[in-house]
Amino acid sequence: MTHAILEVVAGGIVQTANHINRYVRCTLLNSTKPFEDVVKSAQDSLRWLCNKKFLEWNEETKLYTTTPLGCASFGSSLCPEESLVVLDDLMRAREGFVLASDLHYLIRKWPIGEVCQGFKVARGMVQSLQENAGRIEFHLELELKLQGLRPFLMSRSTVFN
Repeated sequence: MTHAILEVVAGGIVQTANHINRYVRCTLLNSTKPFEDVVKSAQDSLRWLCNKKFLEWNEETKLYTTTPLGCASFGSSLCPEESLVVLDDLMRAREGFVLASDLHYLIRKWPIGEVCQGFKVARGMVQSLQENAGRIEFHLELELKLQGLRPFLMSRSTVFN
């Protein structure tokens, strides 16, 4: 039921609670099970989709709208549960590539000589980070070592103090 409701909301077929009630009445599940059970299943599915950020309920307009995650799940034809697994994998990969902030441009865009010369500016940017500072520093140190330069970056304890 969860996948079916996500599809009809993301596809623009239903938007309000009345639309969903009418949709549930037209399902094959409704013809094989008691209506109360089908309504409960639909309500549980809507609650789950909203809690997992696939759908949003606007209290003012009384409409369900699809979030970017819901649109991506709908567009990929993955069921919502599989979409959460893919999202988790992507978030872990993003952290591994140090793409969780814009400071990954230090590694990708700056020539290593400019990183050494302009480190005073970069140091302030790195110090302003909390979670990503250690990973960025590690990647910069690694890049300096690969270039044959002596890493002189600050210690990790300096970053977080």
